[in-house]
Amino acid sequence: MSEIRFSEDGRQQGTITSHSLDAEELRMISAAVNWDSPNDWAEYVYECAGRSVFFRSPTRNATVEDTLRGDFDGLQLIGAGGNFSRVQNRISLRESVVVQPVNSENHAHIDPLNRIGQLREFAADGSLVLTYRTYMPLHGMDQGEAEKRETYTGILRSIVNAISQQSRNIGFVVPELAAKGILEGHHDDVGNPLPCQVYRVPRTKRFAGQIIQEILDEAHGEPADFNLSFQESQYFMGKALRNFHGLGLAYMDSHPGNFSLLKGTSETKLYLTDLGSISNIGNDPHYDKYRALDVYLFLQPMFAMAERLEAYLRSDFGRSFLSDSSKAMTYFTYCTLRGYFSPEEKKHGEQIVDRDVNALAPYVTECVRENHIQEFCDVFSMIPISAPTCGNIAKVSFLEQS
Repeated sequence: MSEIRFSEDGRQQGTITSHSLDAEELRMISAAVNWDSPNDWAEYVYECAGRSVFFRSPTRNATVEDTLRGDFDGLQLIGAGGNFSRVQNRISLRESVVVQPVNSENHAHIDPLNRIGQLREFAADGSLVLTYRTYMPLHGMDQGEAEKRETYTGILRSIVNAISQQSRNIGFVVPELAAKGILEGHHDDVGNPLPCQVYRVPRTKRFAGQIIQEILDEAHGEPADFNLSFQESQYFMGKALRNFHGLGLAYMDSHPGNFSLLKGTSETKLYLTDLGSISNIGNDPHYDKYRALDVYLFLQPMFAMAERLEAYLRSDFGRSFLSDSSKAMTYFTYCTLRGYFSPEEKKHGEQIVDRDVNALAPYVTECVRENHIQEFCDVFSMIPISAPTCGNIAKVSFLEQS
């Protein structure tokens, strides 16, 4: 597996302004934020992303059942360092990773950050308009995104907890804010200090990393079923997006690097993260187009990942997991639509029946593969959303915190 180390040349200073970490966790996070011999804690690092470093807590140890309840033993430090290669779309099994400190200069124009910073909204006439973030630091985040991430993470965690207390299953869990701070000497393009945050997260890789781990396991003789992993993730994300939309929210960033598949002995859930791109669409006149767009923005990177995985397995292992690419993608789409349109408490007339999902899946698949995003949103938005799991208790919880 990849070795993850902090750059020996890194220099950075920061201040943790509030936290709920224990003493040992705070020492570890402070060392990373301030680049104060961070490699003394390298043994606790299990993953790195473009602007995040993931640690296992030195004092906590969660079971799978704990994780499914939202009690985590991982810590994600976001906005205080990362690795640029981790934002590029490629599959790598043997790469050594060096964590670099934040560079507050504007990198919004650099590929692939310019694509990551793409924003989508609907004009008054319902046409899709693409804009771009005007400021993006390297390995850091700006104040506006940090505030949205904190706000919506808190809202959704409150909703998940409230529903769990009712012995109902919403099908996903989300992080918990554990600390926040600022980086000294780093400011955005209007002079605001760059923030950093720490979240309690499950100590598991994101879905893309989980698939890579399955490749490694298979290479060592362990059983792997890539198709099943894709099917389960597509179904549960369809379910999660339905619940988001039932709350008047759009995820807008549900790519394979932003969720994990959590499997216990008797239940499966998704862990959803990076909630700073959520949009409040409940009162938007184009609400239905936004929920269509949200589904499209999930399917497109999932298809791309499946195709990259197929190419990688063929070139390096001489095998395939997509015996028929078109049929496989259509079935992946079917799983998403089943999750999205089939409420847990089925009532006559409340859900699209299987034959309708079967008929819709090939059309949706073609739209996504051919990049017909406007057509997809126009057609999909005319299909009514089914009843979400969240129900009134979640809506009340959401309104109280909005």
